[in-house]
This record gives sequence, structure tokens and C-alpha cells, in this order.
Amino acid sequence: MVNRTVWLCVLALPALAISVMASADSGDEWYVSPYGGGISPDYRRHLADQDWLFGIGVGRELGQVFNLEFNANGARIINRTDSHYYSGYGYSLDLLAVGNRDGRLSPYVSIGAGVLHDDFGPPPGSANFMAEAGVGLMWTLWRNATRTSSFALRPDIKARFDDAGSGNDTRRIDYFATLGFQFSFGGSPPPKPMVVMAPPPPPPPPPPVVAPAPPPPPVVMPPPVPRRLTLSSDTSFAFGSSIVRPEGMHALDQFAKDLQGTTYNHIHVTGYTDRIGSEAYNQHLSELRAEAVKNYLAQSPGIDGAKIIADGKGKSNPITKPGECGEKRSPATIACLQPDRRVELEVSATAQ
Repeated sequence: MVNRTVWLCVLALPALAISVMASADSGDEWYVSPYGGGISPDYRRHLADQDWLFGIGVGRELGQVFNLEFNANGARIINRTDSHYYSGYGYSLDLLAVGNRDGRLSPYVSIGAGVLHDDFGPPPGSANFMAEAGVGLMWTLWRNATRTSSFALRPDIKARFDDAGSGNDTRRIDYFATLGFQFSFGGSPPPKPMVVMAPPPPPPPPPPVVAPAPPPPPVVMPPPVPRRLTLSSDTSFAFGSSIVRPEGMHALDQFAKDLQGTTYNHIHVTGYTDRIGSEAYNQHLSELRAEAVKNYLAQSPGIDGAKIIADGKGKSNPITKPGECGEKRSPATIACLQPDRRVELEVSATAQ
């Protein structure tokens, strides 16, 4: 039975590896995972049907798929035959294949081998070879903004094969189920997203040759120079992106066209986000979007890029009022917070 379990876990390792090769996580974190649970010893040990087991694991991610983990655990179980206690302490080196490493729920299979110290009475007991295989789940409850640390719950089920000597009667199979928590640290942050500018529009065709124009019509005063423009992030950018969409390009082209022939000191570009998400993520995204608008505007004819100042304000200065959109994250709340997700352009000291 245990040989079949071990082989099933071995065959599952490459399947999990193929499913997560495209994961974005760097896979180089260290972690510590204390755990506790119940053990069901082999009936041939003549022990109580179940008892408590406690242990700790220390491991490191080895890229996108695999973890290498050292485990130490122990249990103290009453002996049914003479009311003495059996003590068993296991030490193993396990290889884990983890799927969906970047997600909130990351299933895994594990195989390992090591030493089991059995003690049925007075010391020193015996140290035997043991192998184990199991399945588990890493349920991530928290991950920092730079994705270098995380905290997760970790349920796990294992079968442990204890070879206490020659003969089938000396081979024992124990089963245990545990629940622990895992704190991961020391990972490398993902690379910052690249700001890719769309190519500038082609130059206009040369004007056609026409006959001399008739006398000019009466002078019509031009419309007032725009001093402020607000771009909605929902229409000007993709979700979580800093690439300007065609709708945003059209608004910026018209804004630059209206500024032609105008003297101004500066153009202030300020990015904002809504309150959903971490402070660091929102600040970084608002800066990237403001910088993308600045770079696009600087390519427009007649615009002096040195006079454009870009800044990100994150989730500050919201347009919506406190309590207006509710506190629970939902599609209705996200839609209500749409006015807060914006990029504002303001022209200072304009003159004809």
C-alpha cells in the first residue's frame, strides 16, 4: 500500500511541474512551518488508535516548482499491552512539487526519506530507515506588496513507512494528518513593469496647393485655453497597467492641440488610484501612469517635455466621500470608486 502511495506521488511530481512552469513567482524564498495534528499508528505496534503529533519544517523554494524541506516531528503514544508509552521521533528530507505557486491556494505532493527513532521502553531504543509520501495545500492569507514574504495555513496528510528490520512483520505504516502555518521570507521582488509607449501618430500630409485665399472673415476669438483635464483610468488604461489606451491618446492629442500657440510655465500631471489595494502598490501604479501620460504628451508637436512634471498620489485626495461606496470589496464598490481612479493634467500661468 505505501509503495503504491509513494509511486503515485512520484508520478504526480512532473505533472505539477509542467502546470506551473509559467508562474511569475521567483521561487527563492526560505520558510519555517510549525505544525500539529493526529497520528494513527500501525496496528502491529499495539498502541492506542490515535494520539497527538507535533513538528516543525524548515525549507527553501528551488525555483518555480520544487521545495526542499527538512522535517522533524515526534509523538508519544500509550502502549496497549503494558500501559507504557511509545516515543517516536522522525527526521526526514522531503521534496515537494507545488502547483499554482503564485495563487492563493497552492496544492502540492511530497516524497521524502530519513530516520525514525522508535523507543518502546528504556533508552536507547532503535533508529530505523523510513520513507514517506503525502499531499497538502498552502493557503496564502497574506503576502507583502513586494512579494518577498508571506503567511499561509498548511494542512497536510502523509503515510510513513518504517522499516524496523527484515521480514514483513517488522515493516510499519503510520498515517498522520496535521495543520500548521508557514511564514516565508527572503524572496526576490518581481521586476517592475516596463512602461511601453505607443508609437507616435504619423505626420500629417502636406497641405494641398490652393489659389490665393479670399479676404479673411471677421476675427473670431478662439475658445478659452484649457487649464485642466481629467483622464479616467478605467478608459485610458487597462486594469493594473500603465500603457495608455487609444481613448486616452485621443484626449491627450486634443489637449496638446488646444495648447498650441500658448505660453505656459508648467504642465502638472498627477496620477491617483482608488482605496482598494495596498498603499505601496497604489502609489507605484499612480506614479507609472502619470509618467506614461508625461512621456506621451512630450511626443506631441509644440509641447516642451522639460515643462511637464509628473507625480503620483496613490489613493490620496479621493473624489468619493467617506462611506459613500461602502467598505466591502464588490463589483458595485469598484464601480462606485471609478471617479477616484484618474490622471489629472493642470496647466499653470497660461497666456495667449
